[in-house]
Amino acid sequence: MKPVDSIRREDPLKEFSSPSKGARLTRHAFVLFSRRLFDRPLPRFAFALLLLVILGAFLAPLISPYDPIKPDFSAARQAPSFEHALGTDDIGRDILSRILFGARISLVAALIPLSISIIVGVPLGLFSGLVKGWPDDIIMRFLDALMAFPRIVLIIAIAGLLGPSLTNALLAIGIVGIAPLARLTRGLTLSASEEDYVLAARALGSSNRRIMMAHILPNITAAIIVTVSLDIGGIILAEATLSFLGLGIQPPNPSWGSMVAVGNRYLQTAPWISLVPGTAIFITVMSINLLGDGLRDALDPYLRNR
Repeated sequence: MKPVDSIRREDPLKEFSSPSKGARLTRHAFVLFSRRLFDRPLPRFAFALLLLVILGAFLAPLISPYDPIKPDFSAARQAPSFEHALGTDDIGRDILSRILFGARISLVAALIPLSISIIVGVPLGLFSGLVKGWPDDIIMRFLDALMAFPRIVLIIAIAGLLGPSLTNALLAIGIVGIAPLARLTRGLTLSASEEDYVLAARALGSSNRRIMMAHILPNITAAIIVTVSLDIGGIILAEATLSFLGLGIQPPNPSWGSMVAVGNRYLQTAPWISLVPGTAIFITVMSINLLGDGLRDALDPYLRNR
């Protein structure tokens, strides 16, 4: 059997992870990764769009031209103009201001459920794939039951059961996201546990915990990162769907999904009320997905070398 160090050097993700020292990136590896990520125009374009959305959300209190909540009935359903760059909604609130503040909700909607899914799903998948036996069977059957339902239907059911609020909506999205991430992690763990460096670690007497944290997790992190990045867009769409149905953030707080729902009644007379937030959702989700594709290509040497 080859020495453990020589086996690790054969890992195709060696530039981004170290089985013995965790997933800390060196400065050289980070620079190399950045070059690979942004060596094509689409990831650069997507990153610029996403950065614009993040800056708009962060600077919303400073650059917002109007109060996003205060109505102005005298300016109801005004078309885009110099006074209101993106027009006004059904009760005269400036749509540009509501888009900027609504971006905050979308970013929070991406981060909180994602954190729940990662914190619960990844350790669950690691444990299930490494321990195997009856614990694996119980965990997998429970996850299979969750995944038997269409994802958006299960999210709506949980959010409706918990009650209409942003917190409950994000909790529902996070709970439903645990199952696919845990199954992915389990599959990667089962594959990695058959690699020579894991077998060598077992032969040297390493515990399951050390094998899990020092050998398996660093080598499957890249695949998890790519999957998570591609799932962010779906999370934003799920939050927008719940807000559209009245199960997410409640009026008068701005949300892109609830703005689309309000404008649904005025599609023929004032289409900008729905069109503008719908376009914001499209741009954000598209930029995240394009950036996720670039991230996948940068982390996977086989795709990168095609």
